[in-house]
Amino acid sequence: LRGMDDTVVFSSCITEESAAETAEVEFIQQFKRGIQGIADLGANGAPGDGVVTLAELQHHMRTIAATPPDESESVSPLIFGNTDLLSHVCTVPSRPSAPGLEMVHIPAGKFRRGSRMFLCPTEQPVRTITISRPFYVAKYEITISQTLQWLNDPQVVVDRNWINVDDIYCPIHFEDGSFVKSSNVGFSKSERQPIFDLSKDGAVAFCEWCSRQDSDFTYRLPTEAEWEYMARAGSVTEFPLGDSCNGTDANIDGTRPFGTKEIGPQRDITTEVGSFSPNAWKIFDTVGNVSEWCIDSYDLDYYRGSPTRDPVALSGIGKMRRGGTFSSAAIEARSSFRNVEQRHLLMHCDGFGARVVAVRNHK
Repeated sequence: LRGMDDTVVFSSCITEESAAETAEVEFIQQFKRGIQGIADLGANGAPGDGVVTLAELQHHMRTIAATPPDESESVSPLIFGNTDLLSHVCTVPSRPSAPGLEMVHIPAGKFRRGSRMFLCPTEQPVRTITISRPFYVAKYEITISQTLQWLNDPQVVVDRNWINVDDIYCPIHFEDGSFVKSSNVGFSKSERQPIFDLSKDGAVAFCEWCSRQDSDFTYRLPTEAEWEYMARAGSVTEFPLGDSCNGTDANIDGTRPFGTKEIGPQRDITTEVGSFSPNAWKIFDTVGNVSEWCIDSYDLDYYRGSPTRDPVALSGIGKMRRGGTFSSAAIEARSSFRNVEQRHLLMHCDGFGARVVAVRNHK
């Protein structure tokens, strides 16, 4: 039954049936979970496209919400149900819409965090971690174009600690009252190259600016756990696409490969975002290009005692970043590799950028 434009009515049962409203399969709760993202699944359980379609929601309600623990009590939720039945009307929520960002929907799930490599004790022990809520993550690292849009917004009061424009390699600089792309360095050949020389404070400020552009979502940096979860994209190998890397399929220092003796390219420069193949969830450049800030602080022993559900370290000796840079050895760009940096040292931010996460605001 279609009521108004873009409105669909879902009923919890059909004529002469009674709804089985158990805690596990309560109709309205399953419906809400469906439109919040759990119904949006691609092939073989992979993340979908970030849009919950009517067909996906219908499949979710009929296969999950209609099956209580006691199979004898099964009901048949009616999609386009009868008008004389108690019905629930919901609107499928919007996608993140901050300027210039292409976002990928990441479902809740579990992954194996860390590495068993004896050289990397800070990545141990390996434990199963639960990400309990779906979220969105930017398909690409923050670009020069997006940075210029942010810094040149008249509503933004720029802090000198956000980005090291005094670095001769910085891809932007201040000229005649505004920030512009530098014309004399290879790191700014294209506005689609990622920004770097970005401090943790600058990355946070960019996220806050995005949140002001889109009141439906809160934009922030990923937690370490969220970062590794989305970078792995279901993989259990050292890199998203396998156990070896020599710079052929990612922008790292290929003269220092991992898992292979074959020497690869050494570009010594950032490349346009999306220049290499993405991981299984269509997220680009989680290996190399620029290192990406996370929310977490660094604690040497955090992995040993951290929660296994949505962990985040809020105190420690420094700030975490992930993914490696264009100049990193391959071992430093693995999915599990952890790197730490002091928060305000702009002179040490060479190669540091960020990637944005968005979570829906519940109103």
